[in-house]
Amino acid sequence: MSYLTKRTTIFALSVALLILIVYLFLPSYFATKKTALAPKESAEVVQITTQSNDTSLDSIKKDLEATNVSDLDMELNDIQKELDTAN
Repeated sequence: MSYLTKRTTIFALSVALLILIVYLFLPSYFATKKTALAPKESAEVVQITTQSNDTSLDSIKKDLEATNVSDLDMELNDIQKELDTAN
């Protein structure tokens, strides 16, 4: 094998090894990033997920009365400001 052929072979194997390493470790890197950036659940979200499984009207009424939706759109003004400044 000539010097140029050996050099090309070594380069190709190095690139293949680099691609393999990136392919193996990149998904796990992004998986840890997603869990680290997961937002904390607010009290309302926790309350909604802990509602009764009973489908009777009385149970549904109690769940609705216990759910606080008064500040459901409290971030709406901030979102609207961001949209207005983007235009």
